[in-house]
Amino acid sequence: MASVATLKSLRRMAWGLAALAGLSMSPTLAQDAAAGKAVYARVCAECHGKNAEGGANGAGPPILPFAHEAPGMISIARAGKGEMAAFPRKDLSDQDIIDVVAYLKALGGPPAK
Repeated sequence: MASVATLKSLRRMAWGLAALAGLSMSPTLAQDAAAGKAVYARVCAECHGKNAEGGANGAGPPILPFAHEAPGMISIARAGKGEMAAFPRKDLSDQDIIDVVAYLKALGGPPAK
């Protein structure tokens, strides 16, 4: 039987491959940048800054211009990355993440440093 770590690794690889192929492993959900702005303010702004410019004292990196697609960002949000904590579905839905992606893409902005 495969270990939990192996299954998680395989799942991340599947999400990554889906993202590279432009496919979604979630049901197709509409993107709502306005809803994404509210979710970003509630969940992301504390570390990544009010306008995605990066958090105070290096809490989180700037994330503009935003280059992730929804499947890849869902994978990052579920598993965490670096010092970023993982967010379970009970705290942040796939729809929330898809909406945040739409919001961040709509911001445009200067290159991340």
